[in-house]
Amino acid sequence: MPQRRSARQVNRSDTAARLVSRHGTTWCEEAGIRLADKPSPLWRLFVLSLLLSARISSDIAVAAARELSKAGMRTPHATAQATWQQRVDALGRGHYRRYDERTSTQLGEAAQQLLDEDRGT
Repeated sequence: MPQRRSARQVNRSDTAARLVSRHGTTWCEEAGIRLADKPSPLWRLFVLSLLLSARISSDIAVAAARELSKAGMRTPHATAQATWQQRVDALGRGHYRRYDERTSTQLGEAAQQLLDEDRGT
C-alpha cells in the first residue's frame, strides 16, 4: 500500500520540482552523483557540500567533486586510503587550487573520523 505524504511533504516536493524545472540541473546531477541512501552517494554528497562551502565557483567545486570520484575516492574508506597528494592532485585537476591543500587535509580527516566512529564504508 502506498505511503501517504503529508501536505508539507507534497509542498516541498512541488517546490523542489519547480526550482529544478526553472533553474535546470542540480549540482548533484552535474557532479554525476545519483542520490541514494547508500554509503557512496552519501559520501560523495558530503564531499560536494564541503567543496561548495569554500569561496570558489560552484562550477569548480562540481568539477573537483567529479575528479575525486574519477580518482576512486567515492567512499570514506577510499578517501582515507588515498594519499594527501593524491587528493590534492584530483582537486587540482578540477581547478580547485586555491584551497586544495587544506581541503585535502579536511577530506582525509573527515573520512578517517567517519571510519573510526561509524565504521563507514
